[in-house]
Amino acid sequence: MSKNGIRSLVIALAIGIVFWVGLAIEIKGALNG
Repeated sequence: MSKNGIRSLVIALAIGIVFWVGLAIEIKGALNG
């Protein structure tokens, strides 16, 4: 696997993590509020 491919994979993973964390915070806020 090329270095470029690994970089794009890491970026995609980071975006996914941020998305799911944001979603979890939204749900938690909706349940609490």
